[in-house]
Amino acid sequence: HNITVSVNPTDGGTVFPSSGPVLDGTSVSFKATPKGDYVFTGWSGSISGTENPKTVTVTQNMNLTANFSLRSYPLTITIEGDGTVAEKVITTKSEYQSGTVVELTANPSDHWLFDHWEGDITGATNPVQITVSSAKNVKAVFVEKNYPLNIEIEGEGTVSEKVIQTKSTYQEGTVVELIANPSNGWSFDHWGGDLSGNDNPVQITVSSEMTVKAVFVKRNYSFNVKIVGPGAVDEKLVEQTNKKTL
Repeated sequence: HNITVSVNPTDGGTVFPSSGPVLDGTSVSFKATPKGDYVFTGWSGSISGTENPKTVTVTQNMNLTANFSLRSYPLTITIEGDGTVAEKVITTKSEYQSGTVVELTANPSDHWLFDHWEGDITGATNPVQITVSSAKNVKAVFVEKNYPLNIEIEGEGTVSEKVIQTKSTYQEGTVVELIANPSNGWSFDHWGGDLSGNDNPVQITVSSEMTVKAVFVKRNYSFNVKIVGPGAVDEKLVEQTNKKTL
């Protein structure tokens, strides 16, 4: 089937994929990208609506148009952190004139979270709608995910944490050095949870919520009795620990 793609106005933006033949039953995703001060306002022709990208199954020849409108009022969007903001026209009198309602959707990048809006929008509602009645400035604030590093102890001892490399407050990519410090009469045996082995100290990269267990075991000491001269020594167990020993 032949697909004919056009844009209105011609300098308003682009559509991918462009015109061309497509096999019957093929699923095609059309994406409209505005240029300059234009915004995408919707599809017309063989498809309709404002969904972007728009995915359709081709079963016949199609003629479709991506429609763009020129902004009358600037809606300036700035980003703090790592992410994007998608704009969707909800109602308009044309060209972002007074009364145009725009929906803004904050889309954080991997390992980031949308936190809040600043400027002419406040709060953390997402998506959020704004009525353009004058020049507007909106700031989307994204923050990196923070992950807890939980330390559990088995036996008697402590674990010291030393940050080797971090983006701040144990965010994604933080590298932490852990040192197991046994109490008197105890020895460090091994790590459990999200760490394994018995390297001490050991480094761990915090990439999600993580739990580490440090296992300490009570030392086992030999008790030797030496006999000088004739006689014997009887041994009687008075107290025995139930804890794991080396």
